[in-house]
Amino acid sequence: MTDFLDSLTHGLKTDNFVADFLCNDIRLAGIISTRSNMLIKAKSRGIMAKKLFND
Repeated sequence: MTDFLDSLTHGLKTDNFVADFLCNDIRLAGIISTRSNMLIKAKSRGIMAKKLFND
């Protein structure tokens, strides 16, 4: 299952549809992203969100 989720999330775009999918269907405990829109959506749904900065 972990390999499936790794390959799935690697190819996901950062639009609101994907954020909704991750928040509603996968029911994540938290999300780490460089994308502010993903973090804002997650926080609004009560999901822990952490910003990851690129070097």
